[in-house]
Amino acid sequence: MKSIKIESEILISDIPKHTKYKEKLLKLIDESPEIAFNDITKTDWTIPSDITRDYHLMFRRQIANPLLFDQVKYFKADNFLIDAIWFQQYKENSFHKFHNHPYSNFTNVYFLELPNKEDKTQIKVNDKIIDYDIEEGQVLTFPGYVLHSAPKTKGKRKTIISFNTNFIYN
Repeated sequence: MKSIKIESEILISDIPKHTKYKEKLLKLIDESPEIAFNDITKTDWTIPSDITRDYHLMFRRQIANPLLFDQVKYFKADNFLIDAIWFQQYKENSFHKFHNHPYSNFTNVYFLELPNKEDKTQIKVNDKIIDYDIEEGQVLTFPGYVLHSAPKTKGKRKTIISFNTNFIYN
């Protein structure tokens, strides 16, 4: 097998009105059923898709869509498709093992609550953890095939909203 190396990108985007949306999104998430998944404290990942998730509409309109219209321009695409949206909350010692997101061009992690930067998503490429700086109120975007994890939470509760995206070229 012959290998040709290509570059890929990891994007970090600011959400301009994060403080305006944070408490409302957290309230809507708090109203969700208490469902754990593996070692994640609370998530809506396993809730059937026909059950309404009240935070989705606000998140899509105020955060995801403006971000993705900017990314369409950046990647010189024609449009985007959001494949899935879900939240995850982590309390002390909860985590998510290394995994990837097949069937999506990019995975996005919106750090809604990040009281401890050491609890940020770990990204692994060729068995090497990629170092990056991120803050609460930012979105981390990276290729869906890349391995990533949530390390054991050391501090207060961490809340993320993740979403998978595909870019369309006509």
